[in-house]
Amino acid sequence: MTSPRRDTILARQLNAATHSSNLLLVRTEQTDVWAYLLCGMPAPFEGEYIFALTAPEDYPLNPPRIQFWTPNGLFVPHTPICISIGEFHSRDTSADGAYGWRPAMGMQGFAQQIASLLVVPDTEFHGIGIQYAGERAARELAHTSRRTNMGHEQADLIEALIMSGDPAVEPFKTLQANRAKN
Repeated sequence: MTSPRRDTILARQLNAATHSSNLLLVRTEQTDVWAYLLCGMPAPFEGEYIFALTAPEDYPLNPPRIQFWTPNGLFVPHTPICISIGEFHSRDTSADGAYGWRPAMGMQGFAQQIASLLVVPDTEFHGIGIQYAGERAARELAHTSRRTNMGHEQADLIEALIMSGDPAVEPFKTLQANRAKN
């Protein structure tokens, strides 16, 4: 059973969501599952990665579940991921408030936090769904990420969005042009 309050909050957040320079929100039929294309990250994660956030029934009281769909060398694909702001730590608190879910972050803010984990990955980072495979493996996965994503159910939606006239997706058009060269 879905919560009308949750659905209203998600619909408002979805309408307000924007693309950033490295995160492309892919709109799907489901308002509780947000799929993103993440790219433009530094080495060794310079590939293209699809990940999803799934809002629980009691969202925004509890955080969304994170699952990467594209192998990347840090997060295990199709497995819930344990990070300090995620579902496994939703009730954690610390003296400085640095841990635990904050509803004001919303789905878009949560996605940006996920992206930041690939900017400065902690190679000693361990937990549910986290397994750093090393720089070499991450580079190899980055190199094959485009091919991997082409088999994903979101591939057509992603390509259509990149080819749309939306000026916010210009960085992704450049990415597509560079991909065509390779």
